[in-house]
Amino acid sequence: MTNKTNKTTAGNTENKGQPTNVRADKRATERRYVWLVVGMLVLGGSVVIGLVYGGLAVLTAVPFLLGGALLLLGTYFLLTRLEKWLERRA
Repeated sequence: MTNKTNKTTAGNTENKGQPTNVRADKRATERRYVWLVVGMLVLGGSVVIGLVYGGLAVLTAVPFLLGGALLLLGTYFLLTRLEKWLERRA
């Protein structure tokens, strides 16, 4: 017997006969990327600053890193709302 599951380019099995929601998949992927960038900004930035300048500098830098993360999240939120509004409008 052979395994007849279809594979996509990413290696995931396809839904058999079921429609896929490409937009929902795209939005979920975008959300994962945004959270990954925010985590790298705050955690990665804190680690690098701590290694280079020491622990006291991390306490000074974390509010600014969080502010940058909030700017990124706010921009993402506004752009997703604009996208949904334009989809409803069309």
